[in-house]
Amino acid sequence: MTIQNSELLEALDEAQIKRLETLASQLPKVDDIFIKEFKRDPNFAKECIDSELEEYSQTGEIKYLLSTLKDVAAAKGWVWLAKETGLSRPTLYETLNGKSFPRIDTLAKILNALGFRMLFVTCDNTKIVKKTAPKRSTAARTKKQDKQLQHA
Repeated sequence: MTIQNSELLEALDEAQIKRLETLASQLPKVDDIFIKEFKRDPNFAKECIDSELEEYSQTGEIKYLLSTLKDVAAAKGWVWLAKETGLSRPTLYETLNGKSFPRIDTLAKILNALGFRMLFVTCDNTKIVKKTAPKRSTAARTKKQDKQLQHA
């Protein structure tokens, strides 16, 4: 960990900065704390996943869900999760690393193994704002259908 606060750096000498960096590197990482707690209390893991699923449904932001799933996978064991999902460990790592969007079937397998089921429901209003491909107009679909019928 590198200390970046310039005012603090100016007030400290090099030895003090090194000492602070050493102490900071010895602190447990947040992920490690969650993994330990998930191992101790599986219900807490489910509550966290449930909370992140709710957050995702409201915001469309998946990185926190993936991070939580990754920590739960580490707590339960990557080998166990691979066996339960039928997915390879590299696929699981890649899916949960948060650097890309997972395939829906892969995410469904992971959630199912952890005691969740994906369910899609219709809604009247959507709070999630995402860029999507523009919908084709009905007129465009009709013209295409007309061409297909003419060639049939």
